[in-house]
Amino acid sequence: MKNLSIHFILGLMSLLIGSHFLMQNNGYNPMNFTTDLTPGHLLIALGVILLLYCFGVFFYELSRMNRTDKNQEKSKDEALK
Repeated sequence: MKNLSIHFILGLMSLLIGSHFLMQNNGYNPMNFTTDLTPGHLLIALGVILLLYCFGVFFYELSRMNRTDKNQEKSKDEALK
């Protein structure tokens, strides 16, 4: 369950950053809601969201593997004593 919540948080963060990128790339003005989004802008924003999510999941899983490796080494050292 903890793993799922981490992935959910990473997804939300990447979605927020990607949507901010989309707004900045399109000349977003909060007072003017008539700006049109082109499919190119949407594809770039989706690409940014996907890349950020994948990198976040990759580094989270990498750090989790390092933690489990260290725990296994500690248990081996304790077993040898």
